[in-house]
Amino acid sequence: MKHLLSVLSALFATGKIGCGEQANDHFDLGTASFETGDFDAAIDGFSGAIRLDPNDAFAYYNRGVTWAKKGIHGKAIED
Repeated sequence: MKHLLSVLSALFATGKIGCGEQANDHFDLGTASFETGDFDAAIDGFSGAIRLDPNDAFAYYNRGVTWAKKGIHGKAIED
């Protein structure tokens, strides 16, 4: 029970609880792509997460960071 509470607390803290599994899959793809330097795929992943969960502030933030890494600062500011 204590472990379950820890997991739920972590999910609430990250804001990822309540997102559909598919949105999380897109978010995870975006994160993995960013970490390997594939910024176009990262943007696609974060955009997919946003499409499925438009309230996911982390996806907007990460997409904005990715746009900035590509040097497209106008899009980064929009996110």
